[in-house]
Amino acid sequence: RSNNGMDLNRDYSSEKSDKTIFHKRALEKFGVPDMSILIHEDWSSDGFYMYDQCDSNSQSQNIINKVSQYFPINTHRKIDRHKTSTPGIITPMKQHFNHKKWPEAIWLWEEGCPQNYTLETPSEFPIKRRVEVLTSVVNQLIESLY
Repeated sequence: RSNNGMDLNRDYSSEKSDKTIFHKRALEKFGVPDMSILIHEDWSSDGFYMYDQCDSNSQSQNIINKVSQYFPINTHRKIDRHKTSTPGIITPMKQHFNHKKWPEAIWLWEEGCPQNYTLETPSEFPIKRRVEVLTSVVNQLIESLY
């Protein structure tokens, strides 16, 4: 959220925030990345889960397998109003999103970023533990590029 309470994650179509506009212009100038890793927190979740918006070479199942060894996975069949493809993984389709309120990951995917991961950790866990999980996942995803 921005200082004025705007949900920056949902501003990629409307461009009401200077921060979102700056980010989009930078990507227009330098090109979209090979991978995006977006980090979120979910106050209603009881475990780690992730959105997988990948054209190919998804690492999501590898991530879930590793994280499940030391942190709970959200195993609900429906998370955040989306059906899960497998426990802890949501693979949404672009057409299921309102174009006016696309989240950043869907916008990046539409712009050509081939691998987009949104990582969600539950608010109820201590921040230190969540950061450890997220750091491990980010490192694993970065290593998968090489």
